[in-house]
Amino acid sequence: MSPPTPEKPVTFHFVDVSFNHVDNDDERDFLNSIDTNFDLSDKQVDRLIAAARKVLRESQEFQSFIKLNQEPHPGSAIKGSEYLKCEKAAQRDQDVSSILNP
Repeated sequence: MSPPTPEKPVTFHFVDVSFNHVDNDDERDFLNSIDTNFDLSDKQVDRLIAAARKVLRESQEFQSFIKLNQEPHPGSAIKGSEYLKCEKAAQRDQDVSSILNP
């Protein structure tokens, strides 16, 4: 990784991914009721992933980060979008809705 330059400064993006951002009260209650252990059911994992995906999609700060990293950087052989494959996530939007609204 090359050092930062005036043309390519280091930036920080802080994104709050928490259940507080889940709009649906029942879903938020369900997520908050999940124990913090390594023995989660498939349904719990699916709902956690779906909720996190939705929160990130609705986060302006995260979307700014994604947009910034999809633009080619001068002098870089690798585009940020090669690291962040958002196309697949966009295809799963309908899956998220069906999981969050059973």
